[in-house]
Amino acid sequence: MACLAQRLGLRAQPGLDTLLIAVGGGDLISGIAVAARQLKPGIEIIGVHTSRFPAMFNAIKCMCYSQGSETIAEGIAVGQPGRITSELISRKPR
Repeated sequence: MACLAQRLGLRAQPGLDTLLIAVGGGDLISGIAVAARQLKPGIEIIGVHTSRFPAMFNAIKCMCYSQGSETIAEGIAVGQPGRITSELISRKPR
């Protein structure tokens, strides 16, 4: 994930001030958030998810929105996000 943050062009694009990252189970956004903030501390990281699979939103906001059951995009179909990624996301990205 850290390599991906570097490849997003944070060094080559000094004007880049915001990243929109898919949330899913939280691994991708957590890794990118840690690496991106090392490269550019003031960068804004915004997590996005589909309304059909709000598992991480439910976890960090103590909500109970219903979850979809099937998708071809398995990375977003997370039933229960991990504890560590949930903690990182609740502190770092919006």
